[in-house]
Amino acid sequence: MRTKVNKLADIAEVVEKSSVMNMAQLCGDERGTVTVPSFDWTAHLGSFFKKFTGIKQYHHFSFFADGTVVAKIFSDSPETSYKLLKVPLPIPNDLPERIHPPGLDNKRQWYLYNEIREFVDEADRDIVAPLPHQPQLPQPGPSTAEISADEDPQPPPPKVRKKGRGKRGGNQ
Repeated sequence: MRTKVNKLADIAEVVEKSSVMNMAQLCGDERGTVTVPSFDWTAHLGSFFKKFTGIKQYHHFSFFADGTVVAKIFSDSPETSYKLLKVPLPIPNDLPERIHPPGLDNKRQWYLYNEIREFVDEADRDIVAPLPHQPQLPQPGPSTAEISADEDPQPPPPKVRKKGRGKRGGNQ
């Protein structure tokens, strides 16, 4: 069974209907509403802790209250000790600066409007690919000054829809 998906709420609906155990939780929506805020933890924690270089090679860690971390590559590897705390405890409990999603740039908004909108259900077009607020920037190419006066500019060729792939993604 195939389900047409136009927007994030449609994806959530597909997840919910796929199993009684699945529960979709969106972090935001197409209009820019943020349900789960993001914070700049890197800048915030950088004031209090040193970077742990090469952390990805380690698999076993022990953390201590004085800010020391003992790390081992494997469970039977020798221990390496790191002092990560820059300042003495306690560390303030305040949250770092909130990060706001920047949204789509003007070029991407126009791409969605010009190229994707036609494939979206009519009811969802103004949600998924609305008319951008800023004018479209001219695309690089021959300027009108480069076209001679006796030449009629040719309209672009019509868009050709590509045939979809088979059920398993291979060519049929």
